Amino acid sequence: MPFEQRLVDQAANEQAELIAEGRDARKALAQEVERARFFGLADLFREKLERVRALGAQFEGSVLEESCEALAEQIESELVALDAGKDRNERLRLEAVEAVLERRGEQGLATRVGRYKDGDREDGQREDS
Repeated sequence: MPFEQRLVDQAANEQAELIAEGRDARKALAQEVERARFFGLADLFREKLERVRALGAQFEGSVLEESCEALAEQIESELVALDAGKDRNERLRLEAVEAVLERRGEQGLATRVGRYKDGDREDGQREDS
C-alpha cells in the first residue's frame, strides 16, 4: 500500500510532540515529589503516585511509561518510610502519655494506653491480627 509521506511525517511529528509533553509532565511531577519529600506529606505523595501512574498508563508501551513506573516505585518507597516514621512517632507519643498518666497515679488509664500502644484492643485481641 502506498503511503502518503506527508501524513507519515505529520504523524511522526505529532508523536514526538506528545512524547515531549509527556516528558515535561513527568519532570513536573518529579519536582512536585521533591516538594512532597521536603515537607514530608504522605497525602501529597499519594496524590502524586496516582498522577504518575495515570501518566504512565497514558504512554503505555513507551520509554516514558517505564520512566513513570520507576518514579512510582520511588514514591511508594517514600510512602513506606513516611508511614514507618509516623508509626514510630505515634508510639513515642503514646509512651510519653502513658508515663505522664503513671506519674499522676492514673494507673488504669495508663494501662489502657499501654495496651493500645502495644496493639491490644479493648477486647483483648491484637490490632494486627
